[in-house]
Amino acid sequence: MTDLTPSQQHYIKAIYMLSSSREGTRICDVAERLAVTKSSVCVAMKTLQRMNLVERDFRHQILLTPEGKEQAVLIVDRLAIIKCFLVEALHITVDAAELDACAMEHAVSRETLCAMCRHVNYTARKCVCSLWT
Repeated sequence: MTDLTPSQQHYIKAIYMLSSSREGTRICDVAERLAVTKSSVCVAMKTLQRMNLVERDFRHQILLTPEGKEQAVLIVDRLAIIKCFLVEALHITVDAAELDACAMEHAVSRETLCAMCRHVNYTARKCVCSLWT
């Protein structure tokens, strides 16, 4: 996984979630989702474009590149694995697990994440662990 800052990961995840029902998303939609200014989104998009994770189309829609989509899936899976572990192994409530998983997702090592995944047999559900290697 490309070394992304937590902020960059949040942008990638937001674009992925907002784009899931259509081809791309708009800067104002990302800004609203993340509760940041449109100018902050513009700055972040320029950085992510240089990293070849996003691109803009002729309508100025933000689109994830194939590499950006791969990163987004890894980010979403990472969060889901942690949440699943907290709920199933530690019997944390879903609401608490959601909050805690968001706080933990940027700090958990690959080794710990894979152990969590194995512990709850998350790979039987849907996981892209092959992309982590």
